[in-house]
Amino acid sequence: MKHCKFKSFVCFASISCIFSMRAFCQENIVAHIPLIEMNEKLESVILKLSDICSDITYTKLEFDDKYPIAGSSTIHKYHVTEDYIFLLNKGIILRYTRDGKKVVNISQIGQGPRDYLMGSSFVIDEKNNTMYIKKNFTKIILVFDYNKNQYLRTIELPFDYDCGIIRSDNGMILMSGTLNNRHRPTKRYFSILLLNSEGKIMYEKTNPDYLIPKSEHRWSGNPSEGIHFWRESDNNFCSVREIGTDTIFGISNDMSILPRYIIQCPIQCFNANSATILGETNKYIFWSVTNCTTQYSFNGFYDKELSKSFITIKKYKRSDWFNREIMDYDRKKMADDLGFINDLDCGRPVILPIRKAQSSTHWHYFIDAFELIEHVNSTAFKNAVAKDPKKKEEFERFVKTLEEDDNPILVTFTLK
Repeated sequence: MKHCKFKSFVCFASISCIFSMRAFCQENIVAHIPLIEMNEKLESVILKLSDICSDITYTKLEFDDKYPIAGSSTIHKYHVTEDYIFLLNKGIILRYTRDGKKVVNISQIGQGPRDYLMGSSFVIDEKNNTMYIKKNFTKIILVFDYNKNQYLRTIELPFDYDCGIIRSDNGMILMSGTLNNRHRPTKRYFSILLLNSEGKIMYEKTNPDYLIPKSEHRWSGNPSEGIHFWRESDNNFCSVREIGTDTIFGISNDMSILPRYIIQCPIQCFNANSATILGETNKYIFWSVTNCTTQYSFNGFYDKELSKSFITIKKYKRSDWFNREIMDYDRKKMADDLGFINDLDCGRPVILPIRKAQSSTHWHYFIDAFELIEHVNSTAFKNAVAKDPKKKEEFERFVKTLEEDDNPILVTFTLK
C-alpha cells in the first residue's frame, strides 16, 4: 500500500515537474522574443516614402474591350512577376505582360471541370510557370501553365476541412486553416500544410500552444476568423498571425514554425478585428489598431533596429471616410489623411498595400488614372519638392499621357 502511494506521489511529482518545466520554457522563450508595443501614447514620428523605398515606377494596363476594368477597387487580388501581371477582376483572372499589354484570361468562371467559381483565389509558382487556383467552397485546386494558358490537371485535396491556399514555390504549395472541427470549439489552432505539385501532404504542422503574453490579458477571437500571412523581408517563407492572438510566428523554408514577435497592447477592448499587420520591410513592421470602445484607430510601426514602436499619424475614425449610401470608403481622402508623404516623385500620398502584393523587395498597388491626373494639376503637386527633381519630371510626363477613363495604373515601390 505504501509502495502504491509512493508511486502515485512520484507520478504526480513527475507531471507537476513536466508542467513546471513547460511553463518555465514558455516564459523563458517569451523573455527573448521582441515586443511590438501598440499604444496610443507612443512617440509620434513622421515617415516619408523615401525612408522605406528607393524607387517608384508606374505601369498602365492596356485597355481591351473584352476585359474592361471598372476601376482599381474592382481588382481584388493581384500578383506581379518579372514577366507578368496577374489580377482578379470581377471574378475573372487576367494576365498582362509586365509592361501592361497583351491581356488574356486564364480559363473562365463556370461550373465546368476546368472552370473556377467567382472570386476564387490563386497563387503563382514562378519557377515552374504554374498557377494554382483554389475553387471557392470546394476542395479543388486547378493547375494551369500560365505561359501557354493551358490547363494541366486538377488536385483534389485530401482534407476533412476547407483550407486556404497561401503560396507556391518551386513545385510546393503552402496552405493553412483554422482546424476547429478537429478540436474542442473553445480552443484555437491553426495548421500549416505543405503539399507537392500533385497535392500529396509532405508536411503538416498544427500549432496548439500559444505563448503566454507579457501583457496582463490574453486576446480571444471568433474561431471562424482567419489568419494573416505575409512575406518576410529576410526571404523566409512567410510570417503568420492568427487573428485574435498576440503571437507572430515565422515559417522558414524548412517549414519550422517559431515565434518572431509578441504583440503587446493595453487596450482592454482589443478583439479579433482590431489589429492588422499592414506590411514588413527590412527595417520596419507596420501595424494598425482600433480601440473598440472609442472607435478610434491609429497606425504605427516597429523599428527592428531600435526595437521600439512609434505612431505615424494622428488618431482617426474610419467612419470619417465611409459613405453609407454606396457602402464604400473614399480611398482618395483616406490616402490624403493617412498616406505617407511621397517625396520620391511628389506623386499621390501612399497607403500601404496591406499584404495584397508584397515581396521582400517590392510593394505593388493600383490607382485610378483620373486620381493621378487630378493630383498633377493640383497646387500641392506644383509646390512640392522631390528628393530627385528628375523623378518628378518623369512622373509628370507619364501622367500627361493618361486619359481619365484609362485602366488602373500599377504602382511599384522598390524597397530599401
